Amino acid sequence: MKKQLNRVLLGNIGKLFAIYYSNFLNEPIDTKEKEEAWSKLVRLLDSLEEMYYTEEVREIINKRYSKLDIRKSKEKDKILQQFMLKNFTPIFQDIEKHLCILSSRFKKFDAILNSEGDIDK
Repeated sequence: MKKQLNRVLLGNIGKLFAIYYSNFLNEPIDTKEKEEAWSKLVRLLDSLEEMYYTEEVREIINKRYSKLDIRKSKEKDKILQQFMLKNFTPIFQDIEKHLCILSSRFKKFDAILNSEGDIDK
């Protein structure tokens, strides 16, 4: 999926998605259900391409994506997290729904997060 992501989602949105979700994009798209989920996810992310990126956010994305800035900076992480929350919050549930189909690893991760949320209630 990582290779296809780079091919179909050019620009910052593809890079940003790869930065945050690359650990879950290692499985092949080998079923009809995964093909449909992948197609929907790409369309969803592609619809966000028109969002505004500050120069600072663009620079952080490019450095992280190209691995030039491997060391994590809390300040840079906070900037990217704020950007993600501002721009992706309305579609996080849809992204996660598609990733649960595409990645068994993400499905397990999501189940753990949801079970921890139940404990807090």
